[in-house]
Amino acid sequence: MHVFEISFPGTFLDHADRDWIARIQTFLRLLEDQFTDAVVALNLFETEQARLLDELHARGQKETDKEEEPFRHTLEQNILEEVGEEKFFRMYPVILHFIELEMRRQSRESGQMPHEYQRRLLWIYAHAYVYALDSFHKVLENLTKERDRPNTIEKELTKFRAAFPHLKGIRDSAHHLEDRSLGRDRRGNPLKLEPIDNGIVHAPGGGVLLLSVLEGNRLWYTLEDGSHGELAISHDNIAIAAEVFQSVINAFRWKGRPRLIPS
Repeated sequence: MHVFEISFPGTFLDHADRDWIARIQTFLRLLEDQFTDAVVALNLFETEQARLLDELHARGQKETDKEEEPFRHTLEQNILEEVGEEKFFRMYPVILHFIELEMRRQSRESGQMPHEYQRRLLWIYAHAYVYALDSFHKVLENLTKERDRPNTIEKELTKFRAAFPHLKGIRDSAHHLEDRSLGRDRRGNPLKLEPIDNGIVHAPGGGVLLLSVLEGNRLWYTLEDGSHGELAISHDNIAIAAEVFQSVINAFRWKGRPRLIPS
């Protein structure tokens, strides 16, 4: 599990204007929430990724079939006894469908998530990570517009943008799939899809549209300008966000008892 400790030098901001304090502390709380969401998303992503690998190594389809066979056999025998042999074989396609439904329902009742739901977890966590970092970035941008803010804030914003050059573009494409899936930008204009060779796709002539492509811990999207962007869901990236967050906090004057998050 990844845990990033952030230290607040005090409990309250030290400033004469209470309205200013209220605004700035709101921004800092939002930064804290979005940073925390990104860390949680990273941990969930890696946990699910590890679970899938363990499942792949520990369980094959044949073993799954063997586990299900006794229940399937019991269902078939019960129906055979109830309807008789002649009707059983005459209606076998319908009976087989009924058996499959019953087996699925038993699986759900035992707490097993449907495969179609389970396979989407990685993408859900990956996008939660993207959205949290993007919101962190937007809050940081707004903080730079406040009066009496330390000059350090602009420097940290520049550092964050340099570390995540494709973040905004990926977020925009992820949030506007109705346009990207049709190969259009936000104005409805067709994208000129640029060449790409990223280890997943080799298209030196361009023309390939990437939408929510996961390769290991890298999430790929085609951006609004037709280029292709990636974002790694990783400890190293969150570590950069943690450095930025800590520097922003340290840039302000504080009073009161220091605190540490997470508690």
